[in-house]
Amino acid sequence: MIDTRLMDLSGTRAGEIVLFARVSQVMASPDGVHDLQAAFMRGRQRRAVRLHSSEPLRVQVHNGDSILVRGVVDASSTGGLRLVFDPSALRVEHTHANTFDARAVFDALRGRKD
Repeated sequence: MIDTRLMDLSGTRAGEIVLFARVSQVMASPDGVHDLQAAFMRGRQRRAVRLHSSEPLRVQVHNGDSILVRGVVDASSTGGLRLVFDPSALRVEHTHANTFDARAVFDALRGRKD
């Protein structure tokens, strides 16, 4: 079972955020755009983020699936956290209405190779 947690590495030289999470809800629209709700632990509290992919996922995702989200912290951001992902747009939204934009993640889910 994967450990679900948020590792904030923004204070390191890597400047990365790594999120190990478990999919708790999948919402697919007719145009193939997916919204995923993913749950993770921060300390002893369970948190959730909503992930919006601007491209259809190439691999089906189901409730309970484990996912890995990696992003680089945008140091120019103010008033909250902004993540920058490659290669295309992804919006990441905290369920308590704290929203920020990011570029695409889920390369593995989309079947992309480095």
